[in-house]
Amino acid sequence: MPVKTDRTDARAIAQMVRTGWFRAVHVKSELSQELRALLTARRLLVGKLRDIDNGIRGVLRGFGLKVGPIGERAFPSRARELAADRRSLAAVIEPLLQVRETL
Repeated sequence: MPVKTDRTDARAIAQMVRTGWFRAVHVKSELSQELRALLTARRLLVGKLRDIDNGIRGVLRGFGLKVGPIGERAFPSRARELAADRRSLAAVIEPLLQVRETL
């Protein structure tokens, strides 16, 4: 359409409805949208937790320290154990471990 106004838009929409040039769309239920939002938020937090873990491993590896394959619960104590000998390293690792605990 050469001139785009609300009036011409309304006329075009009415014409499409009259001629059948539209397709009905499915609108998801509110519960479905809430569940999707919850799962998206959870995926975000799990990803951030993994990023923190990998960041801690990377910082320690820079000093020649490897955490190794370890369980979820033993990870903080292992990271603290590796960083215990170096005060400046412990000062970097401890806040990351606190963020990890919060997540």
